[in-house]
Amino acid sequence: IEHKLLGHKGVILALNFNEEGDQLVSASDDRSVRLWRLVFDQQQGQTWTQTWVGWGHTARVWNVCFSCEGLVSTGEDGTSRLWDNLNGEQLGQIRNYASQSIWSIDVCNNFALLGTNDGSVKIWNLRCKTTHALGTEYPCLSTILIPDDRPKITPEASLRDTDRTKTIVDRKKKKKKTNIKAQVIFGIECYQRATDDYALAVGTRHGSLFIFSLYDFKLQETTNWHDGIEDNMVRTTNASCLAISRYQIAAIGTTKGELVIRRLNCAENPTFDIINARNFKSIQK
Repeated sequence: IEHKLLGHKGVILALNFNEEGDQLVSASDDRSVRLWRLVFDQQQGQTWTQTWVGWGHTARVWNVCFSCEGLVSTGEDGTSRLWDNLNGEQLGQIRNYASQSIWSIDVCNNFALLGTNDGSVKIWNLRCKTTHALGTEYPCLSTILIPDDRPKITPEASLRDTDRTKTIVDRKKKKKKTNIKAQVIFGIECYQRATDDYALAVGTRHGSLFIFSLYDFKLQETTNWHDGIEDNMVRTTNASCLAISRYQIAAIGTTKGELVIRRLNCAENPTFDIINARNFKSIQK
């Protein structure tokens, strides 16, 4: 271990470097965002120091990344917040009134793309803001509705599930869960393709990977990142993060420590690799 950065009081849910690699931003379920800088000390050499701590989210902070306008974080409180890169001042917030949580985020130039728990991706222009008595907010530029890839439930299957649930509840009291009204988006990623145009990849926990054009936001391709993988190897419902390279290689991390790597442009003969790291903590981006 070369460096050990101490400060968070809870689970660290997200880490991201800037392009130069001399700044690191972290987000945690302690509701804070922290910026770390690589500095040179004559006695210790290169070391990482905490520059500032950002407080503002009222629930867990799921993700955070760098943008040309500052740092952008997303949280379980249904907001995304913009932070000054130099001093950690909160510059404004994006409030998503339609959903309770913003799980994933990516930034392309001055646009922030947010994956929410209502089955949509919302796009904001970070250079377009409104100021009022409650502070500075950014209006939503566009909404991409993700096709619903959940399997259709027949009345017979619904009845079986109801009977099974009643049996389990009778046997042991279960914690009440929030009903999911749309498919779960576990990750979104903007990437530059080999043709030099930009695309948006959206992954769902039912195995779908939707590719949209960032020019007109239209759906261009639908593929299944779980194709050919048995459920006892990797379950789609455990997917937690997504990364795409410009060479059409996708990486999917799960809450069970698995990493699925596969090429997206091999429809006739899909190939994939599974890296099993179940002895470690869940893979977060």
